[in-house]
Amino acid sequence: MSTASFELLIYGMRSCLALWKARPESVVRAYCTQSKMPECKDILRACAAQKKAYHIVEPEALEKVTGSVHHEGFALLARFPEPLSGEAFLQQMKKSPAKGPIIFADGVGNPHNLGAISRSMAHFGATYLIGQVGELPRLSASWIRLSEGGTESLQLVAVEKKALFLQEMQKMGWSIVGFSSHASESMYKTKLPEKVVMVLGHEVTGLSKPVEALLSKRLCIPGTAAVASLNVSVAAGIALSTWASQHGPTQ
Repeated sequence: MSTASFELLIYGMRSCLALWKARPESVVRAYCTQSKMPECKDILRACAAQKKAYHIVEPEALEKVTGSVHHEGFALLARFPEPLSGEAFLQQMKKSPAKGPIIFADGVGNPHNLGAISRSMAHFGATYLIGQVGELPRLSASWIRLSEGGTESLQLVAVEKKALFLQEMQKMGWSIVGFSSHASESMYKTKLPEKVVMVLGHEVTGLSKPVEALLSKRLCIPGTAAVASLNVSVAAGIALSTWASQHGPTQ
């Protein structure tokens, strides 16, 4: 895990409760509306006992604090770890290889998509979400809320040069599999490798050329062709589900 951290105000009941359950020591401050106090009483009591500030506020005030109408009556200011560097991740892999599929976001930067991808990853037991520095955005409140607590199950990794990083993964025995609506090989007729890096590209520009050149397989998710492509987060969920159906869920 990265030792560097930053503070972020998050909101949404499930995301806040997931953070509290996973690492309560990271909480700095809490905000709660009157109606949500029964659901959050344990957190508020713990804050009081640990002399951490908490505020009972009106819904309109919490909307101003969070900058969102989707606060669901509860918010936490908490510390979050910075992503692992690519070098640290590769060293970690040599000591303790990952289990299950790894997701590589190739130019995917929309926090709503990343939140939905994180939620699917947590559901299917995929731990690592990787992207290139400058492409993978910093964890945000909207990303966390859309993950419904899923980000607490993940480790983010930010690499300097994605092609070189994926080459190192190949040397360690991982297959690099990309997904594209233009590919001719169906994912449903393919046995996905057990050790697989699933590369998801930008919905408009697709996979980047340096990454595409490294792919072991380039697969499509067949459909009716009534639309140009699936949303990237939906494609991620289908790919993870297919892997789990072939290899069993990762614990």
